[in-house]
Amino acid sequence: MIKTKFRKSLKRKLSLMSEREIIKTSATIQLNCLKYVKTLKHENVLIYMPSKSEVKTDAIRKKMLNKNKKVYIPRVLEENKLHFNKFVSEDNLVINKFNILESIDQAILPAEKFDLLILPFVGIDKKGSRLGHGGGYYDRALQDLKYLNDKAIIIGLGYEFQLINDEFGEPHDLKFDLVFTEQGFHRYWLKYRDRNLKISS
Repeated sequence: MIKTKFRKSLKRKLSLMSEREIIKTSATIQLNCLKYVKTLKHENVLIYMPSKSEVKTDAIRKKMLNKNKKVYIPRVLEENKLHFNKFVSEDNLVINKFNILESIDQAILPAEKFDLLILPFVGIDKKGSRLGHGGGYYDRALQDLKYLNDKAIIIGLGYEFQLINDEFGEPHDLKFDLVFTEQGFHRYWLKYRDRNLKISS
């Protein structure tokens, strides 16, 4: 299956990245993202907490909190579902079964209430379809988002080598509006929604 092929290849490349490389490249990607995010009017923000090889999100999260935005992060439940719990402080975090930090705060927000979502990916095809680790967590949790809130903007953070010049998307796959990498930004579904949008380079 084409997804399995791409997932295996990309996960191998991700595993070969050094911590130093991840930190340095993440700083550039976050800066690129923040140039765009500062132009948005948003209140409720979903931001992922990175695994070892994923783009870090600490600078974006801190900026959001400094701007008094309401920040939420994913929490994995026992039945393999995601909840989105409020991020209050580093003291309210625990490590889950995937070795990823998550919030234990009791404040939860439904997916359709988010104005802005910043998500990770293993790969992305040329039409903006997200390739994850294969568990389907985000696909299930956010499957009705665009029907319930068509103004929500979904952003992906990743490395340039994770962008695939091929198509593998299926109807249930999450679609990104924009993706930021170390080289800048790539428009996907957002170009169909706002053709006049200008993004600082």
